[in-house]
Amino acid sequence: MSKKFTIAFQLTNFLEEYPRLLLAGATDAAKELDVNLFVFQTEAFDIPFDYRYQSNLLFEFLNDREFDFLILSSSSLLNFISASEFEERIKKLQGKNIISLGIPLKNAYAIVVENRKATFEATTHLIEFHRRKKIGFIKGTESNVEANERFEGYVEALKRHGIEVNNEIIFQGNFLKESGEKAAEIIINKLVGKIDAIVCANDNMALGLARKLKESGIKIPEDIAVIGFDDTPYARAFFPQLSTVRQPLYKQGYLAVKMAADILMNVTYPSITELPTLFIPRASCGCSFENKSKNFQISEEAFYREIKKILEIEDINFYLSN
Repeated sequence: MSKKFTIAFQLTNFLEEYPRLLLAGATDAAKELDVNLFVFQTEAFDIPFDYRYQSNLLFEFLNDREFDFLILSSSSLLNFISASEFEERIKKLQGKNIISLGIPLKNAYAIVVENRKATFEATTHLIEFHRRKKIGFIKGTESNVEANERFEGYVEALKRHGIEVNNEIIFQGNFLKESGEKAAEIIINKLVGKIDAIVCANDNMALGLARKLKESGIKIPEDIAVIGFDDTPYARAFFPQLSTVRQPLYKQGYLAVKMAADILMNVTYPSITELPTLFIPRASCGCSFENKSKNFQISEEAFYREIKKILEIEDINFYLSN
């Protein structure tokens, strides 16, 4: 009887949609491929919130546990440390088979997404389709590689369209909704009229921002258009529905387990696998046929380009497990 592979999967806070979608894909793949899936929860290294850092003691036991492959949600782990520090922290795991989600690592396989392209397209949509020029941004944590790539895509879109980057409407966040709320308070108190759109590095911050703006009487998208990143279920439940970038989280979890099992069966994979993202236009950026706002002005060329994108959504199947 052949050995049943055991794959360890590290995830952060299971209460958040991001890891839950990764886990859903990983679980389905493990069932389909008949492999053991050992899932454990940690927090980001050096997380500054109360006792949550203590869960990272689980890393100390990984060397003593027998498993065939380790999947790390690396991007979530380095929210508060640099990539080089992260590499140092996991050095004791070197020599084990590792798949890193979100960022490339030395001597490991990686699954990443098109972060720069995603926020470039989202920002370009605001400029070309909705005629917004005073576009702000809420960053993720400074040390997070994916957060920095998303910010770079936003900056590139502004420069490509001849719009100066305005640091007054760029906010430092930490991926939590509270940092979106904090940015909203600054806008409400100091920046009304100086900003007409904002792109956020994830949905949590976008939703925190949008709720706070609405409570103050600022209209979305008429006064300020809002775009997030991830396309969690909360994005669709919010009113107005949140325009966002869909990254295939379920697909990442599924593919990570499948890739691990395949590699153990001597199937060859590239060191880095990049998955596409998709911008999802909804009401929070102004993409609603019921929108009567005077800000909803588009060129004929931009209109047909965006309609083509929307129609193509039905043909996209890279989020599915097969």
